[in-house]
Order: sequence, then structure tokens, then C-alpha cells
Amino acid sequence: MTALATPRLYKLRPWLIRALIPEGVPGSYVLYRQGVPVYVGRSDTDLQRRLLAHTASMRGEYFSFSTCTHALNAFSSECALYHAPPPGGIENKVHPAAPPQSGALCPFCPGTIAASRGNRLQALAHPVGLSIQEPRPPHDVEDTRQQDNRQQGSAS
Repeated sequence: MTALATPRLYKLRPWLIRALIPEGVPGSYVLYRQGVPVYVGRSDTDLQRRLLAHTASMRGEYFSFSTCTHALNAFSSECALYHAPPPGGIENKVHPAAPPQSGALCPFCPGTIAASRGNRLQALAHPVGLSIQEPRPPHDVEDTRQQDNRQQGSAS
């Protein structure tokens, strides 16, 4: 679920953040000002703490969020939100960074998509270990057929 599509916006208030989001859960979020998305972000470790920090910054009046089971999921969610900004854009100037030591690439960047497509096309053009010849039965099956034919020939 992407937070931009979340039908419900919540007031950016500490008590509400604490009531809605458990401590220690990763996730992504969108901040809104006058009902318009202005900033997307995430926390790899504690979404509640990250949103509580935004209450002091006055960056937004409302928020929507998506909790995740893993930091990589939060990264992918934030990337999706970053690459699908509303008309007028968002305040984020820098692309989301991957979680430390993950080596993850943004699944929505054109370079990643092109590389992914290229790898699939190369794999289809040059399948490894596949043959377009008629499949041959295993050797023991062929031997069994020959024995059956011999038995039928001797019975007649």
C-alpha cells in the first residue's frame, strides 16, 4: 500500500502517532500541508520516532503511513512514493538512500528497470542448459522398451 493512496490523513500530533504506530516498527510516510503531499520519508527502525521528530519541525500538518516488516520494504515503499509525486511535486531534493550495507537498488529508477529488462531479455535469448531438441527418455526407460519389444517378438 502506498501512503499517497491512503484515503485517511491523520493529524500530525504526538499522541496520535503514539496511538497508531507501535515503537520499533519500520515504515514509510507522507507529510501533507493543506491536504497536499509535501514530503515523503521512512524509518528503517522506528517509524513512530521519526514521525514524532516531524511534529517539532512543523514540516506538515497531516500524515499518512505504511508500516513494513523489514527496512528493505520501507526503502521500496519510500522509493515508490518518491517516484510518484503529486502534481506540483514534493520537497524531497535527494533520492532515498538504501538501508546501510544492503546494497539495494531503487526498483523504480529508470536505470534499475532498464538493467532488469536487459537481464531478462538476455536470459531469454541465451537460455543456459536448455535445448530445443526433442526430449529423449532416460536410458533405463529406453532399455525397458527394447526389452518389451523383444518379449513381444518372441511371444509371436
